[in-house]
Amino acid sequence: MIPEISAAMLFGVAGVCFGASWALFRSKKAIIATQALCSASFITHYMLIGAVSGASMSSLSLSQSLMIGLWRRSRAMTVLYWSTLPAMMVLTALTWHGPASLASGLGLTLAACGRWQTSVLRLRLFFVAGSLAWIVHDTLVGSPFGCTANIVNLCFNLWTIRALLRERRRDNLRAPALAAAA
Repeated sequence: MIPEISAAMLFGVAGVCFGASWALFRSKKAIIATQALCSASFITHYMLIGAVSGASMSSLSLSQSLMIGLWRRSRAMTVLYWSTLPAMMVLTALTWHGPASLASGLGLTLAACGRWQTSVLRLRLFFVAGSLAWIVHDTLVGSPFGCTANIVNLCFNLWTIRALLRERRRDNLRAPALAAAA
């Protein structure tokens, strides 16, 4: 017997695909663009399963991704970008559903800090912490798709962080040798 496929499942699967794949990219532009697609998918998924706080935080996440991806940093963009955090506090209060709302707000805050980083390594470190908060949210609201996306994302980010740290260490070992040869 084939289970009935719902719209919530389809958007959840799309969210898993985008959420799992962005961590494989090395460029910040590709990471942010794929995160925007992930957020768009999860907005609908969360709304369809009744996780309004998650949908609200995903909407702010989409806004942050679009700002970072489309605009140059300026004073106005900085103010607009960071104004999403007070908006997050208001939306968390308005959609309060206990610890799940708190976890989605924390996940968004950590993601906002990550997106703002100029270093891809620091971006990934913030997203590791944010993934943990989103895993708590997704567990509490019963979203296996959100959990899957965040667990895969967490693993890929940890794997990539390890590779970035190895590259950094190799470059640091190579620099003195190159300086001595010059």
